[in-house]
Amino acid sequence: MAWPKRRKKQRMTFLSKPLLEKRLGNNPAAFISYLKSEVVGIGTGLERFDACTRGLRGLVFFVGEPKSHKSTLVMQIAVHNAVQGNPVYVLDRELGLSIFQERVLCHLTERPLSAIKELSPEKLGAMLDHMRENYPFHFDSAIPSFESLAEDIDKLMQAYPGKPVTLVVDSLQALPRVKGDVRASVDDWLLKLDQLKLTYDNRLAILLTSEKGRAHYGQAVKGGAKESGKIEYAGSYVFDMRLNDDTESIIITCLYNRHGPSNFKVELDRIYKQAGDPWSFIFKLKEREGLGL
Repeated sequence: MAWPKRRKKQRMTFLSKPLLEKRLGNNPAAFISYLKSEVVGIGTGLERFDACTRGLRGLVFFVGEPKSHKSTLVMQIAVHNAVQGNPVYVLDRELGLSIFQERVLCHLTERPLSAIKELSPEKLGAMLDHMRENYPFHFDSAIPSFESLAEDIDKLMQAYPGKPVTLVVDSLQALPRVKGDVRASVDDWLLKLDQLKLTYDNRLAILLTSEKGRAHYGQAVKGGAKESGKIEYAGSYVFDMRLNDDTESIIITCLYNRHGPSNFKVELDRIYKQAGDPWSFIFKLKEREGLGL
């Protein structure tokens, strides 16, 4: 198809600056960089998973029943990005700072919690110093409002120009109540987070964990998220997470992918320091060997 003939250049003398800034084609460098990138958004460090998604961006839902390792997976993705120098902001309403830090240390050092507890205060202090100085990892569990969260994300965007930013929200149902009805409150948060995504185009990935309604336990279906209404359909990705009772692994099913094919599955195993000992879990997941599902 031939490129349409260019019309006579339109006069822009009387257009306001804000309107001129909205002109299509204003930032060719950013668009070309986006178009040529192999990965848009953030990677997870899981090879087959990343090959299927080509990067996560926008609203990314991880929906699952209890004990399906939603928090472990989003923490792992956050750690993977922080280690690469990409800023991460964790809004945690489930674990709290101490538990989150101990799990991150288990993951980074590949030691079970029992081994972490045996380390001397000096060694633990040195580990935390290294993490603070080298990884742009930020944590909060008591955001008073969406506005303050948006302000923090904007500061990260300015401090790390050109870097993709990861915002982890764990979990959706535990966010501060902004309206009397739980469902209306969740929907209100999601609408605002969706607008935040649009503000930063492909530079922001918002990873949201969500509980699954009891009626959908054991199955991967759209609309299974608890108290989320239909807002999850506006997400860039929706992933279902459930346990495989036969293998004790975690099955991730892509229910929706706005940027590519859906319905792919990836199976993950927990990593233990000692096989068969659940207390030796290092809060790290790996892709199951073989052809997968």
